[in-house]
Amino acid sequence: MLFLGDIFAFSVALFVALIIRFGGFPTNPFFLWHLGEFAPIFILWTATFLISRLYDRRVPAFRRKQAGVIIEAQIINSILAGLYFYFIPAGISPKAILLLDLVTSLGVILIFRIWIVPLFYRVKNEPAAFFASGAEFLELKRELLLHPEKYGFDILDLPVSELENTKVDSIIIDLASNKTEGHLSQFYKMIERGVRFVDVRTLYEEVFDKVPLSVLGESWFLQNISGRSRRGYDLAKRAMDLIIAIPLGVISLLIYPFIVLAIKLEDGGSIFIKQIRVGVNGRPVSMYKFRSMNGSDAGKDVLKSSLKITKVGSFLRKSRIDELPQIWNVIKGEWSLVGPRPELPALAELYAKEISYYDIRHLIKPGLSGWAQIYHDAHPHHGEAVDETREKLAYDLYYLKNRSFLLDLKIAFKTLKILATFAGR
Repeated sequence: MLFLGDIFAFSVALFVALIIRFGGFPTNPFFLWHLGEFAPIFILWTATFLISRLYDRRVPAFRRKQAGVIIEAQIINSILAGLYFYFIPAGISPKAILLLDLVTSLGVILIFRIWIVPLFYRVKNEPAAFFASGAEFLELKRELLLHPEKYGFDILDLPVSELENTKVDSIIIDLASNKTEGHLSQFYKMIERGVRFVDVRTLYEEVFDKVPLSVLGESWFLQNISGRSRRGYDLAKRAMDLIIAIPLGVISLLIYPFIVLAIKLEDGGSIFIKQIRVGVNGRPVSMYKFRSMNGSDAGKDVLKSSLKITKVGSFLRKSRIDELPQIWNVIKGEWSLVGPRPELPALAELYAKEISYYDIRHLIKPGLSGWAQIYHDAHPHHGEAVDETREKLAYDLYYLKNRSFLLDLKIAFKTLKILATFAGR
């Protein structure tokens, strides 16, 4: 059903593209002619979907990521389509039509997959056994119990000894736990009954968008934070930084006089403050901000600061206008638009002593906005906050593990939404 539906969706998208391109409904022969030329492309696109596991049976907890997977697949499909029409002679020259079709096909496929398919194909909740211990995994179990319709599991609370006499479709399990080893032979027998095993650590990340800190150890970092080449991603990320930051930096200069006037009218103090922040690989980086407190806090006395936020400063912080000068850090290449927020050296030194593996977040460039800023409700803003920063690290590590160009775009769009609503600060 999904395969045939995708082919139909691609055909509808081509029909819409032809309407936009020629300003009217195409005749049947004209449409069929173009459809014949695009048919090989549509087959290639479904092959990309197959490789991207978009035809796999997935539970709702994983389907939350479907839109992102589709967008990523369509980016690949755009490249395939361009190469196809460049190297293989066609009866048409579809430059404008191909561009329009790439846009319309993405929209139609998203509508079909996310809104239409669920109307006709409702997945029943799977009875699932849960075998994982620890505070974080118990938090996951509570979330699954509270929202069975959201994640597609009906959690059964039963011991391992009763598994053989109970119908379960899935078993959520921590295979890395020592407690599981004594029951592996019994779990192995469940394969013959068609039971699916779900890794509790992967499910935790899917549900909470963060890494469970209790699983961290040297082996976790060796498996997930490797030094493999990311040259293509790094180049794309740097290009995005420059394409967005340069015009944004120039345009922001237009409102500098109004900010300067507001700060001076309130207390007549300095306009900017300069702080040192921890950059990539722990290197210190100078950073300028519009002053938002009743003194020039350079960050040296952050652990015992008595400064207060001014009225103008409160607005600057809520709107994040105080951070506009940091755009020049991005242009210089010291920061990125997206990445873990850079910390003051005094706080970074404190957290490194109190929080295991804290320094690993300095492996990549800091960013103006990051995964923790948009998903961690209680992320620390100012001053010492060890517990909140430990939780924030779970989000930073999730980004470090899963970072990609698509994830950066998602963070960028989420940040724009937060700025538009004056939230998240």
